[in-house]
Amino acid sequence: MESEIKRQVMICPHYKEPCVNGHTKSMGEDANGTPHICRFWIHVSGKDPQSTKQLDWFDCATSWLPVLLIENAQMIRQNTASVDKTANIFYEALPADVRERVALTYTVTPANNLLEETTK
Repeated sequence: MESEIKRQVMICPHYKEPCVNGHTKSMGEDANGTPHICRFWIHVSGKDPQSTKQLDWFDCATSWLPVLLIENAQMIRQNTASVDKTANIFYEALPADVRERVALTYTVTPANNLLEETTK
């Protein structure tokens, strides 16, 4: 990943001008002289999903998007595996006759047989 110093000055994808700590020249300032900060300027803290490094800095939401999408995909994958494992445990705990009925319910009839049954 880029160092934090390189991330401090970048071209804003929305204003198309240099962005320094969430502020561009065209954003202006309020009555007290405080610069307006971009709403896309966010703070992310946590573990980088592609390495073991800890992340803790501000950056544009647009540049954080790929990292957060990877993290989200990993969480969904872990959740799916957990749900599948739990479903298998419950299925194995069912009595044999109930398991047979469940298996028959989810058995897919080939399209050819289904067509023949409906035409009879």
